[in-house]
Amino acid sequence: MAYATGVAAGLVQFALLAGLVEVRLEPLAEEFNVWKEIARCFKESFLFLKQARKAMLLMFTNSFVGALDILLLFFLQAKLPMAGIPNWALGIALLATQAGGVIGARLILCAKKFSYRAIFTIATAVILSAIALEHSGLYVLMALGGFMSSMADDALQVRTNTRLQNMFP
Repeated sequence: MAYATGVAAGLVQFALLAGLVEVRLEPLAEEFNVWKEIARCFKESFLFLKQARKAMLLMFTNSFVGALDILLLFFLQAKLPMAGIPNWALGIALLATQAGGVIGARLILCAKKFSYRAIFTIATAVILSAIALEHSGLYVLMALGGFMSSMADDALQVRTNTRLQNMFP
């Protein structure tokens, strides 16, 4: 039944998406080619990244911290049961690790005086500490590490998004 519901929802989504059209100020040219349009989009994106090195550096640092966080949370899903967490507490622990992201997104609003470099350094240090906690083998500390990692990653992500948005006119 669940698969049938998923298939039905997918078909409804596909039908809705098939009706979407791009809004244009100018009429579509007669010789319009989708592949040329996609190639133009890629070219413009690469030119932007080439010209805006600061934006590329921001995206790279944010991706680095995000990758560390994702890997830690991925391994926690497998390692928490091996550390002996009771079955009834596993879902709560995983929810708590994700709740750290919500708190981090709110916490960064209180850190307006800190520079981006300081936030990046703190976030990286917190995530590396969380990785150390993950290796403790104690499921309470492991879940705390996941919470800390999620919090630091989302805090940095909000600050990065703000800086990137301010770069564009």
